[in-house]
Amino acid sequence: FPHYNKTIHLNMNVSWKDSTLFFPLEISCFIHFPALSCLLRVTPPNQAEIKTNLVIVQICVILIDVLDSLLFEPLFVAEELLVYCRGPASHAVAVPVALGSILFAIGALIISTFTCIAIRHQTMIPKTNRFKMRKVIFKIRKK
Repeated sequence: FPHYNKTIHLNMNVSWKDSTLFFPLEISCFIHFPALSCLLRVTPPNQAEIKTNLVIVQICVILIDVLDSLLFEPLFVAEELLVYCRGPASHAVAVPVALGSILFAIGALIISTFTCIAIRHQTMIPKTNRFKMRKVIFKIRKK
């Protein structure tokens, strides 16, 4: 790349007052815990089959929020296609590791959400429907 060795000076003096919505993101990390406790204690019996997936989704959301808002705080600079981390854990871990952990948590969130949707779909459709998955998909024949 021709601009690879170019020095980039970024102004990182961004305050919360600069944004249009004044709500510190660190507070949202702690708001997830009452939601998780309500999910564990007050889930209705008809949601018991997807309760585990809902708990996994909530844990993934907490993990993404803690990694993104508290530990790493990645800032994307679109003009130079780079990422700058300014959180307290960004000095201890390299940027690819930080982004990899955030992307892993986002991937786990996507997979658990689709699993939750698939389980609800399978419980709602009738047993005679062609989209209903069987417990045994492949039968092994003995010769």
